[in-house]
Amino acid sequence: MADADDGFLARWSRQKVETKDKPADRQEAGEVAEAAPGQGEIDEAKRAEIVAQLPDIESLDESSDFSAFMKEGVPQALRRRALRKLWRLNPLFANLDGLNDYDDDFTDAAMVVEGMQTLFKVGKGMVQPEAETET
Repeated sequence: MADADDGFLARWSRQKVETKDKPADRQEAGEVAEAAPGQGEIDEAKRAEIVAQLPDIESLDESSDFSAFMKEGVPQALRRRALRKLWRLNPLFANLDGLNDYDDDFTDAAMVVEGMQTLFKVGKGMVQPEAETET
């Protein structure tokens, strides 16, 4: 019941100190966060070997196989350079599909009329014309 008497911040602070004191216990219990898929540890020798087997990005053309750059162990910067090259080479990948809502021009130029007047006044909203008073 002592926990019920403590405030939220007191309990939080106590739990934070307790977990900071025993990181080895947490690892033994299997509470270690797992790495994201494809983000495994690769030693530098294996990474250098993978990079050495890749073709030069500047020599790639439309018929080249870009799948080698998508394998595990390829540095992210090199993968991005290869994808940029692919997108520049193939117009199919370079064009938008037209499904983006924000790509359209929503202005209706056909409805704009020269000298059009409106009852809307900025800062006042819709204002009805004042009736002419007879004097």
